[in-house]
Amino acid sequence: KYKMLGGVYSQSGDLLAASRMAQEVDQFASTDEPNIATSSVSVKRRIEIGVYLGWYVSHHGHFLIESLSRLWCAEKLADHPDVKFLFHFAGHNRGKGLHPDHVKILSLLSIPEHSVEFIDDWTTVDVLLLPTQAQSLNHYTHPDFASLYQHISGKVAGPSDNDLPEKIYISRQNLNFFQNRPFNEVEIEGLMRDHGFEIMAPRRFKWN
Repeated sequence: KYKMLGGVYSQSGDLLAASRMAQEVDQFASTDEPNIATSSVSVKRRIEIGVYLGWYVSHHGHFLIESLSRLWCAEKLADHPDVKFLFHFAGHNRGKGLHPDHVKILSLLSIPEHSVEFIDDWTTVDVLLLPTQAQSLNHYTHPDFASLYQHISGKVAGPSDNDLPEKIYISRQNLNFFQNRPFNEVEIEGLMRDHGFEIMAPRRFKWN
């Protein structure tokens, strides 16, 4: 399991609760001290305006679920030349920068690569925006967060004349790991059907 290092502190040295990364019910990934002595901190750099995005996880699925979870506000903040989007590194990602695929996804949200900063040492931010985490792994997803994915998919796929289902659930039954790690996917699919979802299994499709 990757280890989270870093945190966001107030001027008085208190760890800001909203900056912690919720991963489970009542569990947080941050390993930071709840308080620090600000007088002993040696600030290495200064940023005028920043948007805190939490931890950057390079695994693609976790990037989409966790690292984008604070970007529901992207439409209001993107394309602003003075705004920096701030990540902490998660575990072994330290020093590697953004994966090229993630650069493309952020660009679809009008966030250029040069606007992304990785915080790996003490940094002071004059004005810090700290969006609430809209999605927590295995815990919750705010219903309005879907608009972020719709925005990304619309930019990738473009307009379509096809009569597509309004709600789709991607089945995991045909994935290899399902045979070794059985879970209640059948029951989940039944629940989704009852709520009007179309069940789709990507491995049954032919891809060009």
